[in-house]
Amino acid sequence: MKARKPRARIFEGLAAAVIVITVAVGTLAYNQLRTIRATAARITGDAMPSVYLMGKIQSSTLHRYALLTDRIYANNEVEKVGLDRLIEGTKSDVDDVVTRYDKLIVAPKDRQLFEALKSARGPYRESYARVLLLSRNNKRIEALQLMVFQLIPLRNAFLRAVEAELAWNKADADDAAHAIAAAVNWTFTDILIFLGVSVWVAATAYGVSSRFRVERKLW
Repeated sequence: MKARKPRARIFEGLAAAVIVITVAVGTLAYNQLRTIRATAARITGDAMPSVYLMGKIQSSTLHRYALLTDRIYANNEVEKVGLDRLIEGTKSDVDDVVTRYDKLIVAPKDRQLFEALKSARGPYRESYARVLLLSRNNKRIEALQLMVFQLIPLRNAFLRAVEAELAWNKADADDAAHAIAAAVNWTFTDILIFLGVSVWVAATAYGVSSRFRVERKLW
C-alpha cells in the first residue's frame, strides 16, 4: 500500500501537468484563431473592397477624360450628342464610389489620404466642367489650351492621390495577410509543442510504471 502512494502521486502530477499544458496550448490556439478571424474580416470587409473602389475611381476618371477628349475633337453634331450623353451618364460614377469608400474608412491614415483625394478632386471637376463648356460652345482651341495647361495637371494630381490610397490599402492587405500567416505559424508551433510535451509525459509515465513493476517483482 505504501508503494502505491508515491506512484499514485507521480501519476496524478503527470496528469495535472497534461491538463495544465492542454489548457495553456488550447488558450493560445484559440487566441490565434480569433486573430485569424478578425484579420480575415479586415481583408474581406475593408482592404479588398477599398482596393476595388479606388481602382474603380481611377478607371472612371480616365474613362471620362477620354470621353471629353473625344468630345473636343468630334466633327459632327451626332457624334457630339452621343458623347455628351455618355459624359452625363458617367457623371455620378465617381460620386457614388467616393460615398461608398467613405463608409469603409476606419484608420486615421486612410482618412487623411481620403481627404487629400477629395481636395485634389474638387479643382479637377471644376476644370473638367469648364473645358466641357468650351467644347459645347464650339471653342475647340480654348478648350484644348485649358486642357493642356490646367486640366491635365489637375487630373494627374488627382490620380496621384488615388494611387496613394491604392498603395496604402494594398499595404494594409499585405500586413493583414502576414498577420494571418504568423498566427497560423504560432498555432502550428503550439500544437507541435503540445505533442512533444505529451510524448514526454507519456514516456515518463511509462518509465515510472515500468520501474514500479520491476520493484514490485523484487519485493
